[in-house]
Amino acid sequence: SNHSIDSTKIYLMGFSNGSNMTVQMLADSKQKFAGYAIIGGGMFEPISSLEVDLKNTPIYIATGMKDMLVFFKYKLY
Repeated sequence: SNHSIDSTKIYLMGFSNGSNMTVQMLADSKQKFAGYAIIGGGMFEPISSLEVDLKNTPIYIATGMKDMLVFFKYKLY
């Protein structure tokens, strides 16, 4: 069957290693998404260091401050 999909409303989300792929897609992909969710995975450089235009792009980042594999180095408060 034929499905009508609004490509301006597709969000990319990754958890754990999938979050690393989400960051990679955010930085490198020619395909841009409506927004991104990066959950429980590595961000080895701040989003602001990426050379892409993220103005007006919703990005949700969540990780644990006591994660044994991903070192949390940014103070939020």
